[in-house]
Amino acid sequence: VHSESVLLLDSLNWIMFLLR
Repeated sequence: VHSESVLLLDSLNWIMFLLR
């Protein structure tokens, strides 16, 4: 099952991790 929300969440999590 493809979920855009999961991809978006993963991307956001990665960005937040980098900004941290």
